[in-house]
Amino acid sequence: MRKSAILFLVLSLVLASCRTSSAETTVLAGESTSTSTSTSTSTSTSTTVTVSDGSESAPERTAVELAELEQAAAELAALEREQERLLAELLTYPMTLPLDSGPVTIEQRPERIVSLSASHTEMLYAIGAGEQVVGTDLTS
Repeated sequence: MRKSAILFLVLSLVLASCRTSSAETTVLAGESTSTSTSTSTSTSTSTTVTVSDGSESAPERTAVELAELEQAAAELAALEREQERLLAELLTYPMTLPLDSGPVTIEQRPERIVSLSASHTEMLYAIGAGEQVVGTDLTS
């Protein structure tokens, strides 16, 4: 019981020391400043050093996060449109496939499938193409 109380106290102190303040301090170069979150020292005499813990107020942070989410959603929508365009472009018929034995042209979208391997038959059913399978090998 005593060990858990000490552990709780230590963890509470660690968490309290991790808290950040929203203070921002500007010091002239050459001076040294120390805050609970950072320490900055500079030797130049004509520069201004700004030390900030990077925290913002809750409404500002929420607005920034919302703007970032909106931008990410817009980028995702653009990527989805591009993916649909590329898929439509790739899945147009007639389609010519380059093979080692020479190019093969498929004139129209296949409607029926003959599977010559048990593992291929399983994959066809797994991807939802089972209704198109009209023939299999003996072990499928």
